[in-house]
Amino acid sequence: MDINSIKTNNTATIEIVGPLTFKPNGVKVEVYSASSKEIRKIASLLRKEKLDDEEFALTLLASSVVSWKNLTEKKNGKDVPIPVTVKNVKRVFDLLPWLASQVDGFTVKRSNFLERVEDN
Repeated sequence: MDINSIKTNNTATIEIVGPLTFKPNGVKVEVYSASSKEIRKIASLLRKEKLDDEEFALTLLASSVVSWKNLTEKKNGKDVPIPVTVKNVKRVFDLLPWLASQVDGFTVKRSNFLERVEDN
């Protein structure tokens, strides 16, 4: 195998599917790979905070979210985009555990972050 034939990306985007329909619902979440340098650094910093296992895992998963599209909440009768912050991601994951589960499963599957490099 040519080691240059596969490229590893730090981020990838998951298309979220609805929990009842199992069909894409328009929400897309860009995340860091669980094995990316960014997540390894964040994990190292979080270990120093002496969080319990559940809080550590949730904070690390929330920190893996780079961006999202089409994720809103109603404010004054209008759909308002939710800014991506660790606090907001944790709140969304708490409200929508099925979304958190999809993101978690996606981040740990390394093949989601690989692409074949074609010879030129």
